[in-house]
Amino acid sequence: MARRRLPTPALPRRSRGRGNAAEQCNSLPQLCWGRAGVGADKVAKLDNRLKKNARALRSDPTETEKRLWRLLRRGSLDGYRFRRQHPVHPYILDFACLAAKLAVEADGGQHCESSRDHARTAFLERAGWRVLRFWNNEILENEAGVLRHILDMLRERCPHPSPPPAEPGEGE
Repeated sequence: MARRRLPTPALPRRSRGRGNAAEQCNSLPQLCWGRAGVGADKVAKLDNRLKKNARALRSDPTETEKRLWRLLRRGSLDGYRFRRQHPVHPYILDFACLAAKLAVEADGGQHCESSRDHARTAFLERAGWRVLRFWNNEILENEAGVLRHILDMLRERCPHPSPPPAEPGEGE
């Protein structure tokens, strides 16, 4: 049986390679072919590369990502916790709430009618994620509306992460 060479998913640092990894690294099903245990090292290498790319993106965020992160970090959105540049093989999500499996994407002009974005969203939804996309100018000009939409979706997808304390006299 002939062995297949896997493409290496090298993502350029400033290209915001979200989506490129899927095209370059669409070989995940191929890794499942063959004998048990064969190819596990390739999966680990791909995961390490994805983590490295996510780390690079975290160290060089766009201005819009910085602003949205200030609003989402440390459970400041009603106690829901987010991660930024979170890898979900083969993609890197801008922001992710793991408890609600909610991905929040900040999209610039390069995302206008992108078939890559549609494929990415479909993949993530099949994996149980809900994807919210906001244009950069929407985040910059309407922070309150964006946060309200995110919070509504969080509440719809999962109960409050930490229930409020009991009222005096309750639970005794």
